[in-house]
Amino acid sequence: MTTWLYINDSTGNPKLFTGNNDQNSIKVNQLDCPLEAQYVRINPWEFKGHPSMRFDLTGCLLTEENSTTNCDFEEGLCGWTQETGNDLLYWTRQNYTRTEDSSIPVEFHAFCSDNCSLLALTAHNYSNSNITFRSTNLIRFIQRSSSPRYLRVWATIVNITSAYINVTVIGCSNQSAMVSSKVVNISEHGWTPVSVDVRHTDYQLSINGGWKAGDQGYLAIDHISLFTGVCPDCDFENDLCNWKNNGTVSWNITREGSRKFISSEVSLNGIGKARLVGPVINISESMVYQSCLRFSYSIKGAAINTLWVYVNINGIKGWITQYINILNGSEFQIEFEGKVEYGTVNVDDILVLYTTCP
Repeated sequence: MTTWLYINDSTGNPKLFTGNNDQNSIKVNQLDCPLEAQYVRINPWEFKGHPSMRFDLTGCLLTEENSTTNCDFEEGLCGWTQETGNDLLYWTRQNYTRTEDSSIPVEFHAFCSDNCSLLALTAHNYSNSNITFRSTNLIRFIQRSSSPRYLRVWATIVNITSAYINVTVIGCSNQSAMVSSKVVNISEHGWTPVSVDVRHTDYQLSINGGWKAGDQGYLAIDHISLFTGVCPDCDFENDLCNWKNNGTVSWNITREGSRKFISSEVSLNGIGKARLVGPVINISESMVYQSCLRFSYSIKGAAINTLWVYVNINGIKGWITQYINILNGSEFQIEFEGKVEYGTVNVDDILVLYTTCP
């Protein structure tokens, strides 16, 4: 005997699918999250000799989380698929091999100096250069993630002034969709990482990108990876991400112009230590020997204010970007400590790169 289970709404009660009394129109009831079902039962009704309800269940097959989520596109798309749409660019898998007669764009060299495969959007030979180039969604469905994860994808541009990459995670909890996303502007030639936390059990991953009209070039992605733990990257635009205060003075989010960052500050005759402790980073899945910590900082004030992150800096005006190589063990943790005497110490754009520093 088959046991039937109700589809519940966000309150935990059976979801009610309502109809209408107009036989010439269709009332649409849409589920707002992925649904897994072995059987679907439909109870047909008739109204004046005509079917009064049409029940369409559309969805996708969720797959167990496994290593195929990680993809360098050397052997294919690893289970990633893309949606269709009009006036959209499609991701294509492209192979590059350096020979005497051809070379690989220098922007790709970090991952493929001799030969490689990657996924790219191209806008060559488009007759209408006034359109805004947008990609289709590159999607992947995952089921039953047992622990916190974060997704990272690398992106670069060739012959484009700037572009964007949007990484979105759509999860399902209590039949209510939850979305977290990260949009990053790619303006530097060379590979830029884009990371977003995955805090759901069943979820869909979506990657898309694009750039403004006029540029005829490439937007490429490579090395999609799903890591154990929480994402250490933070630009402090919304909150402290996964970093925590642990000191006599707190790091607080501050705005200066269009930029948000964290700042530790004390007034005249004051003194304090602001300690910012990051999440434990598990690099067992990164398969690299060395990681790189990148962050930006600035120091202001009449006294000697110091920021300790394996380096000691004081008396520098403006924002400085710093790189520190980290020799990997099984896991590591990063801590920022600022010693403040009448002034401010600021930190922004923390980024952990799973490669050696430039």
